Amino acid sequence: KASAGWDRYNVFTMKDKRVSHANYGVLAGFSRFHEYKKPGDSNTIVTSSLIVTTTKLGGANAMAYKKIKLFYGGAKTKTWSEFYDGPALISADSLEAGGYFRVKEYNVAAGSNTHTFKFSGKDSPDFYGISLESDHGVIVDNIGLRGSSGTFFHQITQGQLKQFYDYLNVKLIILQFGGNALPAIKDGTMAVNYAGYLRAQISILKRLAPGASILFIGPSDMSIKEGTEYVTYPYLEPMRDAIKKTVLESDCAFFDMYDCMGGKNSMAGWVDKKLAASDYIHFSPQGARKMATFLYSALINDYNNYLKSKN
Repeated sequence: KASAGWDRYNVFTMKDKRVSHANYGVLAGFSRFHEYKKPGDSNTIVTSSLIVTTTKLGGANAMAYKKIKLFYGGAKTKTWSEFYDGPALISADSLEAGGYFRVKEYNVAAGSNTHTFKFSGKDSPDFYGISLESDHGVIVDNIGLRGSSGTFFHQITQGQLKQFYDYLNVKLIILQFGGNALPAIKDGTMAVNYAGYLRAQISILKRLAPGASILFIGPSDMSIKEGTEYVTYPYLEPMRDAIKKTVLESDCAFFDMYDCMGGKNSMAGWVDKKLAASDYIHFSPQGARKMATFLYSALINDYNNYLKSKN
């Protein structure tokens, strides 16, 4: 929960015109509690707060973190910061000004599930994200990019992205794009061109995170109404084929969601079984879990085959 005055700036659908730089961080967006200043603006001190609350709904592992990391940068002046673990004040000092990759780490008590940041300053840092971590295991970050076609990585400062990937020790990047681009694709040439745009983005990721594997999840079936029936978008298969070709040629893995659903016109059956929403585009929670099972089965099956090949 954020106090009043926070605003979000992102690049993943369209570069925010209010932002003069390209330091959007690993989430392709950041938040601020103080708007960007214009010449002549007063040096008013702004106070703000942010409360992070975790619940058991995420499972026991989601509650097992021991530290919180705050990623920030870009402020013109230092920002006073207080961090509370529950009611206890744990830290009170300044966040540094400048830079586009700074990390502040806080230790938290076992079982604590409410953490409060209080900020005060004449300018706000760009806050790139908050990470709840433990000292071991695998950390998974789900980065929701609603409305994005996946063709934005070149618009983020490359040095900053590399710093994030190096610091986070990224070993697997899972990309899922295509659905938002599909309605705009009107012929086979556009489908191939879109795959070409993705090729350039994948090349950037491979250069910035050379130690990471990349898995691309292709588009699901999506329906458009034709008379009284819902049928697959006309250029979904050409787009899927072009993306798959590009991904495999880029030495990455491809998971075919469309094929797993049943291929052409399969979305209607998923809607009938309440595995997809009535918009004939998005999965229901039950459908998402079913597709997750397909993805896991594909991964573990190939992994087991890999182990057998080593014997």
